Amino acid sequence: MLPALYGGEATEGGPDSAFEFLVVLEGPSVSFTRKRWKTLWSVGCATAAEAVCRHRRIFFEWASLAPQAELFSVLGIESSTVEDFFRRLYITDVWKDAAFQANRKRNNPGYQQYWQQKLAIEFARVHTKAIVFVGRQARLYGWDLVPAEMPRHFVPFPKWTKGFRLGLQRLAANLRSNSQDYGTDRSARSEGQGAPPQLGLGLVSHNWTLNDAVNHNVFNVIPADQRHIHMSLLYRSAGTAKRFSVGGSTLDLKELVENGLSREVDGGFWLRFVHDGRDHGIYIQLNRRCPRRFFGNVPADAVS
Repeated sequence: MLPALYGGEATEGGPDSAFEFLVVLEGPSVSFTRKRWKTLWSVGCATAAEAVCRHRRIFFEWASLAPQAELFSVLGIESSTVEDFFRRLYITDVWKDAAFQANRKRNNPGYQQYWQQKLAIEFARVHTKAIVFVGRQARLYGWDLVPAEMPRHFVPFPKWTKGFRLGLQRLAANLRSNSQDYGTDRSARSEGQGAPPQLGLGLVSHNWTLNDAVNHNVFNVIPADQRHIHMSLLYRSAGTAKRFSVGGSTLDLKELVENGLSREVDGGFWLRFVHDGRDHGIYIQLNRRCPRRFFGNVPADAVS
């Protein structure tokens, strides 16, 4: 029954035939998979391809249930068939055999390395427009494996919680921004025959560095006429240490203010990024008593 392998069935062709999203989850639901496997089939699989088909059917059933159905609705995937679902999405897990906890108890370092290598191969080979990490472990163990130029997003694991609801709202906002940027970039490439991507009209680029030796945060005021920005964030452990890229994202500063993540001050928007040493995530957060939003991970090389 395990490991669970889903993948996808994208049609052959050019860039427009790529998967809409590559979705990375933490691991298969063993209880749900076992229950549906035993209910639907009384005999084992004759081939590996048959096993993949079974896992895809089970995953499609799971994805059609609330609250995870809301996630796939935000992604624009409301497929009526298994075949259509996996033509549009490539689905994978970090821990495909759902044995991460058991191997951590056994202190087996090769386990993590093995499955991360498999995930890196998928990222390199699968043609997709963006990668979505679902759940903290998916983000923690997969985020840094993504090629630098690939758009990536994070959403908490589907549960009926405020965090998941806010995560869906953030994901929807980011996808809208990226969709606009993608359309602008494609037009620029078409007209310029290979010219580098350009930021959308009205989008101002900012490049900040978070120096961990300075209270683990960086903040500044963005001018009031720059509501929409593209933020590129770098990280360094100390003033003279090597800088590492955390990543970049399009931000709507008004939206951040409305959600308590930024505030308006005389002359602009006050914006702050903070490093949480517990999970090495970089978050947008006014102060420790306020809500926060995940922005990116500190690269493993920077904290090892």
